[in-house]
This record gives sequence, structure tokens and C-alpha cells, in this order.
Amino acid sequence: MWWSLATEWEFYLVLPIFGWLCSTPVGRRLALSLLGAWLIAYVAWLAGIVRTQSIPGHITLAFSLFGRAPSFIGGGAIAWLSVRRGGAWRALHAPPVSSPLIADAALLAVVGVTVLLLDWVHWFGQMQSQTVPWHGYHVLQALCCTAVLALVVFTPTHLRALLRMPLLLRLGVLSYSMYIVHLPVLTYGFELLGRIGLSGLGTWTWQSTSAAFALWGVCVALSEGTYRGIERPFLRRKSSLRG
Repeated sequence: MWWSLATEWEFYLVLPIFGWLCSTPVGRRLALSLLGAWLIAYVAWLAGIVRTQSIPGHITLAFSLFGRAPSFIGGGAIAWLSVRRGGAWRALHAPPVSSPLIADAALLAVVGVTVLLLDWVHWFGQMQSQTVPWHGYHVLQALCCTAVLALVVFTPTHLRALLRMPLLLRLGVLSYSMYIVHLPVLTYGFELLGRIGLSGLGTWTWQSTSAAFALWGVCVALSEGTYRGIERPFLRRKSSLRG
């Protein structure tokens, strides 16, 4: 998952420039033109009209901001709506999803579609799904994730109360650290447990389930440490610089 750090930083470099352009009418037109140019290039790439000269070049493009922009655009749109229009949307309860039960049903439906999509990716193959035109599944995935965010933020779904539980709030704070450390913890943890003779790790058994919960605890503990020792000091420094 560390490949995504480069893509994340590409977004960090592009977003301020895009925001600066949107501060004036002329800049907004230029920003929309650049966004349209990306869309045309992305569709042409998915259609095979534009191709890279090598497999490594294709993989680099697929995993870059160019190939993963739909997810960033969807998340950015929800953030913008929440900051600029959130109050108005919540006052209207985002019709037609005005009932908690309807909102819950819509949320379950979107999550179900997302699960089926990721199940297809698992069946089809992670690397094969990055080839064109199959890479276009990221657009559908971005739409699903954007819909989940919109339903949680703007509708009266019961899930919002669940997500406010102190434990889940803390896990949300630690989520970035957990994202960074979870794969090496699980990979080397299961390898170490296999070396010391623990059996049944290749399938769902009580041994593998117990090991997964234990390694998850290790992951949370490490994430708490990295958050307190690395993330939080930098976040405080950022706040002080902003002030």
C-alpha cells in the first residue's frame, strides 16, 4: 500500500494549484479546462487510443493521480459540499433520502455494490484489473465511495450515530497509521506464527481467526505509537504555523 503515498503527494501538489486557480473567474475557467483535458485524456487512455510505450509506464500511469483522479474528485466534491453547502443540505435532509430507513437502505445497497465490485477485482486479478479498459472500474468504485460519503454526511442514516462511538472515533483518528502499518504486521506476523509451528493459518480456522485478532491488536498499538510520536506533533506544528 506504500505505492499510494506517491499518489497522495501528487494530489497534495495539485490541489493547492487548483484551489488557487479557482479563486478568480478566469482561473476557474482555466481549472475547468484542465479538468476537461484530463477527462478526455483519461477516456482516450481507457479506450486504448493513447497508450504508454512500456508495461512499467502503464503501471505508473494507472497508479498515479492521473489514473486515480476519480476517487480524489469524488472525495473533494463531498468535502466542498460539506463545508460550503452542508448546512443547507442537512436542513433539507438531502431529498429524496429524507427517511432514516430509506437512507439506511440506500447505504446498504451502495455498500453491496461496492462489495460485489471488489469481489470481481479479487476474482479477475489485481494487476489484470489495472489494464485498460478494465481500469475503468475505478470510476465505478469512486462513485460508490462518493455515494457512501454523501449518504453518511448528508442523510439521517442511523450509521452516523454508530460512527460517533468513542472506539470508532479513535480508530478513525488512527486509521492513517493503521493503513501504513497493517500489511507488514499481518504479512510478517503470520509468517512468524507459521515458523513457530502454528497450524491452520491458510484458511479460516480458530487459529487463524485468533491470530488475526491478535495481530490487529498489534497493529492498533503500533498505530497509537506512531500517531502520538509522529503524526500528532506535526499536526500541532501545522496548527501553530496556521495560527
